[in-house]
Amino acid sequence: MVNIVRPQSNINDNEQNNQAGVFGNEQGFNYEEVAKICNATFTIPLEYIQQFNETAELPNTTDKTGMCFLRCYMEKSGLLRNWQLNRSLIRQTMWPATGDSIPVCEKEGFNETCPCKRTYAIAKCLMIRAIVDAPSKPIV
Repeated sequence: MVNIVRPQSNINDNEQNNQAGVFGNEQGFNYEEVAKICNATFTIPLEYIQQFNETAELPNTTDKTGMCFLRCYMEKSGLLRNWQLNRSLIRQTMWPATGDSIPVCEKEGFNETCPCKRTYAIAKCLMIRAIVDAPSKPIV
């Protein structure tokens, strides 16, 4: 299964965490720590993460909490900075991402004024492409 966020059983644990060392670099990032930090502010059920990883959809898009969790997660992990996707981390996290996924998905939600909605559009694009297109297209 392709995962943008790796679910863990204690996703609803709201304990505060030290943010040092959480941000992603070319070697990767600590999935659980990033999820805990983001979940402390944007608490969502584990089922939301599981559904997103399987379908590229959040079950509730009226409430922006899930979208804001994804924004926090993508920014704190280093997957997304200044609306630019980190190709190396995307490869590590969402392999196999298809050949044109990075440039295509970076443009998603470009005119969206809500940063959480824009990030959700980018993440959704990546997941859809990883789930549907990956078997038939070259890897980035």
